[in-house]
Amino acid sequence: MSPPNPSSGTTGFFQTPPTLPNQYNEDITLRRIATLYLSPTHLPSISADLTSFASYILTPAVLSHTHNAETHPPTLSTHSTFGHPRSVLTTSEGWRALSAIGHANGIVATAYDSPELAHSARVAQFLKYVLWTGSDALTTCPNAMQDGAARLLANQLKGEISEGQRKVWAEAYERLTSREVGRAWTAGQWMTERSGGSDVRGTETVARYVGNDVGGKDESGMPLGDWSVSGFKWFSSATDAQMAILLARTEKGISAFWAPTKRKAAGGETEMNGITIQRLKSKMGTKALPTAELVLEGTRAYLVGKEGEGTRVISTVLNITRVHTAMGALGFYARGLAISRAFARVRKLSDGRTLDNVPAHVRSLAKNTVSYVAAMHLGFFAVAVLGISEHPEQFDAMKAEERMVLVENAQEAVLLSRLITPVAKAICSERSIAGLKEAMDSLGGVGYMEEEPEFNIARLYRDCNVTSIWEGTSNVLAADVVRVVMGRQGRHVKRAFNSWVKTRTGSWGLEWAGMEELISAERDKLDSWWENMDAEELAYKGKDMLEMIAWIVSSIMMIEDAATDADVVRTEVARRYILRKEAELETLPGIWRRDFNMDQRIAFPSISESTKDVAKL
Repeated sequence: MSPPNPSSGTTGFFQTPPTLPNQYNEDITLRRIATLYLSPTHLPSISADLTSFASYILTPAVLSHTHNAETHPPTLSTHSTFGHPRSVLTTSEGWRALSAIGHANGIVATAYDSPELAHSARVAQFLKYVLWTGSDALTTCPNAMQDGAARLLANQLKGEISEGQRKVWAEAYERLTSREVGRAWTAGQWMTERSGGSDVRGTETVARYVGNDVGGKDESGMPLGDWSVSGFKWFSSATDAQMAILLARTEKGISAFWAPTKRKAAGGETEMNGITIQRLKSKMGTKALPTAELVLEGTRAYLVGKEGEGTRVISTVLNITRVHTAMGALGFYARGLAISRAFARVRKLSDGRTLDNVPAHVRSLAKNTVSYVAAMHLGFFAVAVLGISEHPEQFDAMKAEERMVLVENAQEAVLLSRLITPVAKAICSERSIAGLKEAMDSLGGVGYMEEEPEFNIARLYRDCNVTSIWEGTSNVLAADVVRVVMGRQGRHVKRAFNSWVKTRTGSWGLEWAGMEELISAERDKLDSWWENMDAEELAYKGKDMLEMIAWIVSSIMMIEDAATDADVVRTEVARRYILRKEAELETLPGIWRRDFNMDQRIAFPSISESTKDVAKL
């Protein structure tokens, strides 16, 4: 017997690279959510667009932009050769290319230029958003604030403002909602200062009214605002944006302002609008995203809303950016699971089995998939009620069968949106971070590597970690929910939530009776907390409260999904999620192989698709 040949750098075993499939085609959860929320009239065209887009964003051309943006972070030049101060921010070619792709494909515009979709436009927007997140190198961060600013200006343009201000904001709104590369704008949201993070009560930035006689034009030739803002902003993501919504203190309190980032200088050239970039932040992730400290010195701006009402005004932006954060986290999660599945199909053990046939591996992936499905249903319910709250009259005018959303009326959706949005932001972010960690583990050492952009879960994991911090940590969001249920509208919000839960659970057949009892019991417990605890105690248990609300919403929507066609796999996914609230499921001796078969069908959509049958609970 001849001795074995040693391996070398070019000989021996080489792992067959996985193939990452079209994510919209492969991810049955995404497709079922599309079917659940989109009308049969619009579903075919939207699905065709999503299928095409999902293929495009995995092409070498797009992924090369992702890699370029990640490996060439933004740079800042603070002084010229001769020592003159300046703020010259340079972003990578990849970053700029990905930003252009997002604009052209309506990552924001879909929510504004698709009147035929009405409230469903938000669902269509975020289905694409989830797909895009894995490739976009966080260009969706400025898109989030772009979206929030567009909604804020849309609301302001309906009110009483001066004609000059109306002209400026109409131009800004058109750019914020444009698909035209080179014309479309992104936006910043400048709230955070050294004193308080999410607590803006310590805002030290000051605004002073200077009137209309000062003159000056912004970069696009529009008149500069009649307020002068000076101060310091500790964090500004989207530092390359063309405009910002910011908070500053006036004599009447904290107020919101709109400001362009650039203006025309006396000689006609473009300069910063009283803004100096002090330094760029060094971060764990989001490497491609320019995050900076800003010094504002005479930044010309327009007041948004009334003086002293800045926190209320900017909440419109914050509400939308929180939805973006939740859905961005889910986008990372979705891509991570797609990579994990692709690897499992090709990675072989010494006995010849691939990982998708190894029971322990598949069981772990199935558990992760159940968590993913629950988080997706929570996130998209938040998206759906946001869409309705933006189109209340159209929604209420529709026939019940045309609405495709499981709420009674627009007012219920508005109240639910106020409650569910902070919950979704907190829970979707936390679930996605944990799920991505498991997905990275499932690849072994390969999961820790960053060589191939299409399989780089390490990047996804680093970037996803910011989602539990941006727009409020879980404790901050829990405190927000406490304010909602204890505030002036609290009675109406609690009534709307309880009514929604009772209506949905009461509409199910007898096969769901056991699940309905568990959900109703959890709702009763939550309602008891709301009625018997004061604000301080409820805040102390705030994260538990978030978990309770999230579990109820996810459970209901998972059952609503499964009940549409009694699909055996969707039914089992819902059952596993709901029963795990009580206790970890026990596998009876001798039937683990049956459970393994179901694990495979949950974890690998191709198996689920090819073995359709009807569930029996």
